[in-house]
Amino acid sequence: MPIKINLRFHELPDYHFLDQGILLWLRRIITTVSFATPDGWSQPRPAIVDTGSYACLIPQSIWKESLVKMLSSTTFNLHGLIRKSKDVLPVYLGEITCVILDDIQVSPPISLKSYLALEDDCPLLLGFEGILSSHKLICDYPNKAAYFEIYP
Repeated sequence: MPIKINLRFHELPDYHFLDQGILLWLRRIITTVSFATPDGWSQPRPAIVDTGSYACLIPQSIWKESLVKMLSSTTFNLHGLIRKSKDVLPVYLGEITCVILDDIQVSPPISLKSYLALEDDCPLLLGFEGILSSHKLICDYPNKAAYFEIYP
C-alpha cells in the first residue's frame, strides 16, 4: 500500500508582465524533505518538485551536513539553471538519502543520485532520478491537489 505525501503549490505573478497588464502565474510544486545526517535527520526543508530535472540538485550547505556517497571524484559543470551571475554550476555526483514528509506522513528513506552543488546559489530540486522514476506524482492543479504515492 503506498504512502500518500501531500504537496503544495507555490504561486507568484510574473512581475515582468504585470506592468503590461498581463497576468501570468509562475507555479511550482513544493514538498518538504529531510536528509540523513551522521546524527539522524536534518531539519525539514522545502524543495521544488522539478519534472524537468534529470536528477536532484542539492545546495552545498545541505549536502555537506548529510551522509553522502560520492559517485564522482571530479566536478563537472551543470548547464540549464537560471542564474544571474554565471551560466554554469559546478557539481559533483553523489548519492544521498532523504525522507519526504507532510503534516501527517513520512516516507521511508529514499536514495537519490544527486547533483551536489559547490555553492548555495541554487535551488533544492527533486528531479526524476530516485523520486519521479520510482514513485507516482499525482497533480490535479484545477482542484489544488498534488501528492506523491511513495511505495515502500
